[in-house]
Amino acid sequence: MTNPTAHTDMPVLTATEQYLHTIRMRLEDAFAYLKIARHASVVCIAASKQTSTDCDEEVATLLFNVVSHHIDMQMRAISTIVEELGGRTEFTEGREQLRDLHDKVNGQSEYAAEGGDNG
Repeated sequence: MTNPTAHTDMPVLTATEQYLHTIRMRLEDAFAYLKIARHASVVCIAASKQTSTDCDEEVATLLFNVVSHHIDMQMRAISTIVEELGGRTEFTEGREQLRDLHDKVNGQSEYAAEGGDNG
């Protein structure tokens, strides 16, 4: 007799795992909406800088220093939580690229790590 669950493609998740997966998906959605808001603020900043009044320059500065900055901080916080729950965001890839660049600058390139840079 065969086990009917032995051939399933999806692993059976516990209630806690399902809950964490749901939280991760909701956070990924929140991240996506914040990304849209950040892009909208960037467009508003650019539009404000194109006009010639002093007020528009002040609006652009406010949008950049307050709105965009706070949106970015929230996206980074959400990204950290998503990563802890096993997900990825655009900030995950950015951090990985930054870490790789840091390692290369400090002589920790893959080539050196494999013993190929022995002088």
